[in-house]
Amino acid sequence: MKTSAAADRLASLLGLFEGADVTRTRRLIEVVRDRNPDDPVVVALVGPSGAGKSYLVNAWAGSNVAPSGALRPTTKEPLVVGTGSGERFRGFATATTETAPPSGVVLIDTPPWEHDHEAVDAVLDASDLAILVVSPSRYADATTAEAAQRITARGVTFVVAVNRLPDGAESIVAAVAKTGWDVPIVVPEERGAGPSIESLSAFLHETESRATEIATRRRAAAAPALVEAVEGLAAGADDRRRAESELLEAARARIATVRIVASRVAAAGDRTWPAAAAQLAASVDAGVGAGIARFKEERREGDFATSRIDAAAAAVRTTDPGAFDTWQLELTVDAVDAIRPRLLRRFRRGPVSEEIWRLALDPDRRPSRRTRRALGARLSFIRELARDGVDDVLGEAVEARAAEFCDALAGHTIETGDRLRDAVAAVAEAAGPGAEEWVVGGPDD
Repeated sequence: MKTSAAADRLASLLGLFEGADVTRTRRLIEVVRDRNPDDPVVVALVGPSGAGKSYLVNAWAGSNVAPSGALRPTTKEPLVVGTGSGERFRGFATATTETAPPSGVVLIDTPPWEHDHEAVDAVLDASDLAILVVSPSRYADATTAEAAQRITARGVTFVVAVNRLPDGAESIVAAVAKTGWDVPIVVPEERGAGPSIESLSAFLHETESRATEIATRRRAAAAPALVEAVEGLAAGADDRRRAESELLEAARARIATVRIVASRVAAAGDRTWPAAAAQLAASVDAGVGAGIARFKEERREGDFATSRIDAAAAAVRTTDPGAFDTWQLELTVDAVDAIRPRLLRRFRRGPVSEEIWRLALDPDRRPSRRTRRALGARLSFIRELARDGVDDVLGEAVEARAAEFCDALAGHTIETGDRLRDAVAAVAEAAGPGAEEWVVGGPDD
């Protein structure tokens, strides 16, 4: 079970990825992992329109599970016939059968190759073998040749089923064989009795008996495709990481320009201290929010930046008004220490300290007579000290909120490309070399 353990680790890294490439990667992971002895062999029926793929599926299943008819294309989406579930068959419809089809094999009917390449590719990724279904009128055309090339390019072994063969048409089978394709399945159409599918049933019975060998060969063939698929995701992850880092650096540069100074919150000077502290906190929140909004406006080129900025902004806490209490306390101590010793007993510390922070918050405020008498020549010094202090504490509050935003923005939303590469390398190594290519009717049969 070495391959399955490595495959599980790789699958777990895909949790933050999404899209068709991820769906294909998960499908290939299921193909490459170790198989249980009772896992079915998955066989795809591929071919051009009108070749009779659905007709063969229905005859094999013993009921009309796949729509067939004169309209083209009749089959519009992949259809799983047999016991199949999980990531390997995600996105495929499943047939409801009146009678249970033969166990040990799952057939997947596909849309015509020329009508839906992507759907056929998805089925091939999930399959162990493919049957290229042709008819006397379609075996030599370009569409059939393209389908055969695509099956091979997807790393899947295929054989040919010549369907709807009229009486006395052995020459057609011989002509198909001259292409170099293996033709183990010949399905003559008997007048009034429908197709005779003994050779198809025999082929599927043989695939069931050689399931372990087929799975081993398919795992080895699918491993390079899995590596290629993961490399695409890894390259995308590298790009995403670079974009996230660039976004973070740009955010730091933008938020660093946010400044809140006392002159912007002059209204706080006419309020009680709790109300003034709340006003200071609200100003910090508004300033940081405006900086984030400007940054978001600058980064409007994609939903990636917008969604990350919104998520990071939502993680920023509201400024605590109590964060300014230390400044107010220090200001009170400084103000009281500055009162002339001979007047200290005549002035209560509260009114003087309150006047000082009001002067710090409102540069146009005229100090009271009491304050002028208490501080004398030191008034100007204390006033400037207070104003510098409030600017410092506002700056610290802005930096704290900006740091929260940047910390939230710094979280990566995707695994690193190197982790994905290491994981898929372990899967490919565990898959090991494949068995010799399986050929129906080979020397050891």
